[in-house]
Amino acid sequence: MLKAVLFDMDGVLVDSELYWPQYEEKLFSDLGINFTDEFKKEILGLNLVDIGKIIRSKYSYALSQEELENAYEKISIDVYKSSNLLSGVKSFLDELQTHGTTLAIVSSSPMHWINLCLSLKDISTYFPMNFSARDYNMPGKPKPDIYLEAMKQLGVSPEETIIFEDSQNGYRSAIASGAKVVVVTDPRWCSGDYSRANFQVENFEELDLKLIETLFK
Repeated sequence: MLKAVLFDMDGVLVDSELYWPQYEEKLFSDLGINFTDEFKKEILGLNLVDIGKIIRSKYSYALSQEELENAYEKISIDVYKSSNLLSGVKSFLDELQTHGTTLAIVSSSPMHWINLCLSLKDISTYFPMNFSARDYNMPGKPKPDIYLEAMKQLGVSPEETIIFEDSQNGYRSAIASGAKVVVVTDPRWCSGDYSRANFQVENFEELDLKLIETLFK
């Protein structure tokens, strides 16, 4: 039986993945880092700590974590102000909420970014409890730790949960958690092999409660 639906935020509920690269390109250029397509795909869905580790270890850039986070803070407000909800999000959330399904955001983003985005898009009331891998001091995606912690705190099992993801890192995290997985494969930023997902959709207009409940029959 379906009891909880957990959502990644960027690229799932909002189209912010369109805007992060635009602002990141300038951010990394100002920091003296070459923002290639390979690097862009590599950091998609990661938290800032893991992005910093990749920059310093794989690419050998002498950039402190504090410098990286300060740079991201400066662009985060612009990204979320520019972004929009994906098609069908509000009607889908309304249906789940009416059914009494527990809803939560589970993201690699810092909690204050989650709160900012939900407030700007007027969807805070759907999500009374949210989870940030950064704020919980847990390994980021693709590790499943933050999803497992969210299910534990919400009092649900993986067998009672659906996770919505988009990035490869998030998808691997969701699969490893043991929950059912729906991938939002918006072609504007999403690519790769998602063959282990239970469903793949481009937006929420393709979904309703009856359809996702078939995963539990």
